[in-house]
Amino acid sequence: MRETWIVGAATNRFGRMAESAREAAARVAMEAIDRAGLSPKDIDHTFVSNAFGLAEHQGHLGPLINTALGIPEVPSATIESACSSSSAGLHEAFVHVAGGFADAVLVVGAEKLSHLDTLTATSYFATGADFPFETRNGATFPGLYATLASAYRSAFPLTPETMAAVAIKNHANAALNPHAHFQKEISLETYLSSPIVASPFRLYDCCPFSDGASAVVVAAKEFIKRPAATPLVVAASVRTGSIVDMHDRTDLLGLPASRRAGELAFRSAGL
Repeated sequence: MRETWIVGAATNRFGRMAESAREAAARVAMEAIDRAGLSPKDIDHTFVSNAFGLAEHQGHLGPLINTALGIPEVPSATIESACSSSSAGLHEAFVHVAGGFADAVLVVGAEKLSHLDTLTATSYFATGADFPFETRNGATFPGLYATLASAYRSAFPLTPETMAAVAIKNHANAALNPHAHFQKEISLETYLSSPIVASPFRLYDCCPFSDGASAVVVAAKEFIKRPAATPLVVAASVRTGSIVDMHDRTDLLGLPASRRAGELAFRSAGL
């Protein structure tokens, strides 16, 4: 395999944005290409990671973004893989470049949901679950993940203060990130006084609906003669899968897909 680099990246601040997902994606894509020291004409393939384009009544984003970049002839594909859509796009870019099928690949992830009411946005997210067995019976992702948390709580000590520590840490990290949706730390008192969303999860355990777009350019080492910035070497990229439905899982405490992907990635990277 060829040595594969991430040579350019760009993102916007997440939250409520005036742009459409399509417009934001084209803008950050151009920024990522510029930061890579390349031009759109250097791109061999575009992967667009987008799970909820129909929330704006707009699918098939790849050709639209490429047209905005002035490269309508470049092939593209839209990847929908629920919450892992962008990592799936990055993996496909790695496979194309490392395997010698492309020299430079653009990966763009974009979503816009803030214009929807909570019930409608929740229904879009719920399409990532099993509709006949879960969604149709009222399951939402806060509820499904609360099931996992309850299983953990039945096996291990889990106090509200322990749950709070995770949320407090996450919000502290976000306060340091200029691109984060929320950039404010929270206290233990704030966490404990927040409403229950799906027991044991409270408001600050759950992510908000957010708009945003990010892009990276993945390229072969030999294609980039003079990197515009310090490149990041992609040492390995691995994808695995597991059972979606909660009722079919034999273990609610483990994440076998994540564990297996980690093991394979370390092995692939020689670590």
